[in-house]
Amino acid sequence: MNNEDMARPWEDAIRAAVRVRDADPGFTRRLRGELMRKTVKEIPIRRKPAFRPAWAATMIVIAVLLGAFLVIGPEKVVAALQSLFGYVPDAGFLRMDQPFRILEREIKEERSGATLYIRQVLADGGRTVVVYEVDCPGPETQWLKTSTYCTDAPSLRLPGGARLEALGLSGRSGLPYYRERAEYAALPSDAVSVALILPFRAKPGDPAWPWTVEIPLTSTAQSATVYPVWEVTPAVPAAGTEDPLGQGIRFTVDRIVAMEENYLLEGSLEWDPARYASAAPDYTQLEIADGNGELCAWEKVLPDSVSGGAGNWAAWAVRFNPRGRPGPFTVSAKSMIVERPASASFEMDFGPAPFIGQTWALDIPIRAAGYALRVTSAWIDGNNGTVFVFFSFAGERNAVAAGWEDADQQTTPIGMDGLEGFSIFDIGAEYGHMPVGRHTIRVLSIRLMLSGEWTVRLEGIPAE
Repeated sequence: MNNEDMARPWEDAIRAAVRVRDADPGFTRRLRGELMRKTVKEIPIRRKPAFRPAWAATMIVIAVLLGAFLVIGPEKVVAALQSLFGYVPDAGFLRMDQPFRILEREIKEERSGATLYIRQVLADGGRTVVVYEVDCPGPETQWLKTSTYCTDAPSLRLPGGARLEALGLSGRSGLPYYRERAEYAALPSDAVSVALILPFRAKPGDPAWPWTVEIPLTSTAQSATVYPVWEVTPAVPAAGTEDPLGQGIRFTVDRIVAMEENYLLEGSLEWDPARYASAAPDYTQLEIADGNGELCAWEKVLPDSVSGGAGNWAAWAVRFNPRGRPGPFTVSAKSMIVERPASASFEMDFGPAPFIGQTWALDIPIRAAGYALRVTSAWIDGNNGTVFVFFSFAGERNAVAAGWEDADQQTTPIGMDGLEGFSIFDIGAEYGHMPVGRHTIRVLSIRLMLSGEWTVRLEGIPAE
């Protein structure tokens, strides 16, 4: 058999799997919490806006995947090409094997000095995703001491008047700007528009009013770039390193999307539910290296939940540029942040007349989930009728946060802050009114940093 005869079955398989399409194809509380979270060190990657029809992106990825045949073999690549999903940058994965709708055009509205942007909408048979941004009015300091921020979860109003409430909300906050991605149940199949209703406050302390924006939808992909998705099946942890030291965490890469200027890597964590309540990669200790061992710049992005598993599962995602670099590439997570349930408590005496700005020096030892902690101080903050109480903790070196509640008064957690490597952290909660007298504070969980090296070796990303 000559080379041409040998190649023909793989060419036919690629054509069947890819099906290149025509240009018109058928496809806080949070503000405070974000401020209080440990800052992630990210290396930005230059990007330019791209609104191109899906067939152009498909042609780019076909060339990339053809190169991968030389590395991982035709059977694996053909299986990877037969993905049910396309990917819309910053919005998520879109089912391509069923009817879908997306945002017809970006929307910008201004009210009360604030600006609301509707950046993208994805609606397929399984769910609806809305990506929106809000630029709130007023000086940055106006929002620092209040939870009455304009970040309440929006709802969707269907053409018949029914509402869909957000099933999940994720995003990044700044001052006074934030961007969020809200996920809802699937829209009715005949819906060609939907209204976003965002509870909004022009300034702290004001009652919320419904900022309503009508969103037209379209069944074509002309208003967005839809990239094909390379499914890594099965997921590919490096042999022997998926759970170093037997710490009960599995780290994988599940999908790869080759875009014009960079690649998206999306993977997952699975953890032992008997040991941890949750887990996430410590992005400050995540590295991507090429075949020469040189580190690659990367950018953290919001992961999609489309491939979500059981309750002991979470997604992670980064974007990086492998072009011009030799493979194979290695993704290493050298630390994980895990949360363990705890059952501990201590007494706090606020006195008969506490006030905003009051502080207490404390020295209260406790043990949470087997770890030694010490409560070192407390203070009260607030503004416009809102009261926050903070406790400062010091603990063992790998303890980075703790969750608490007031057993005698309803509280809402608002976030955390830590000094990396020192196990000193401040944890706050919002009170409906000023606490007085003695209260029992319950420590419900402790967050720990686990060291190790969870490594994935990516054989299928070709150099260009």
